[in-house]
Amino acid sequence: MITLEFLTTAGVRLRATGKPGDSIMQVARAAGVPGIIGECGGGCSCGTCHVHLSARMAEPILAAQPRSPLESEILENSDGYSAPLSRLGCQVKLTPEMDGMEVAVAEGH
Repeated sequence: MITLEFLTTAGVRLRATGKPGDSIMQVARAAGVPGIIGECGGGCSCGTCHVHLSARMAEPILAAQPRSPLESEILENSDGYSAPLSRLGCQVKLTPEMDGMEVAVAEGH
């Protein structure tokens, strides 16, 4: 199992676990992380799973799992957009290297 530490917009830290291949959104929803709605169910069309990845992991994840043009467009029009750190949680699949990573719920959620 891979453990993620979610930081909510209220400053609360929540730990949740998932399996390799699960999305960050799936793990957050299963754990009841406030602000991660995933309205489209992972279809990369709503932006309600916008998160900020830890600075340490953002670039390696982006290199291994690049943003699609659609994800980039949704993020660029979202509240709390941060170019190097913003991702849609539904588009990032867990890998063993992510164990212990902090994921912040983006402002506006």
